[in-house]
Amino acid sequence: HLEWYGVVVHEAAVAGLPVICSDGVGAVPHLLQDGFNGWTVPAGDTEALTEAMVRMSSVDTTRLAAMSAGSRALGSRLSPTIWAQNLHEQLESRLHKGDWRSKETVR
Repeated sequence: HLEWYGVVVHEAAVAGLPVICSDGVGAVPHLLQDGFNGWTVPAGDTEALTEAMVRMSSVDTTRLAAMSAGSRALGSRLSPTIWAQNLHEQLESRLHKGDWRSKETVR
């Protein structure tokens, strides 16, 4: 499945939450930096997701606070206008690549 933008990722970042997300979400390059405020895993890779969840659960409170601050900083750089521009860019990019999927496979 593919998420064109990833509103929930943006919401989590603005709320200061560390994020674990698949690379099938369009907002990931703007809102998630591996190891800085969470981890990106390959879409559909349950083993990588499990490893990221174990990593997240073992983060100490000092690092967790830093990851939270990083998420807030990355999330707050995106205004509604920039959000719309990023969504438009993702849609255009996927249309040109022929990566357009039916409604049934897009969440």
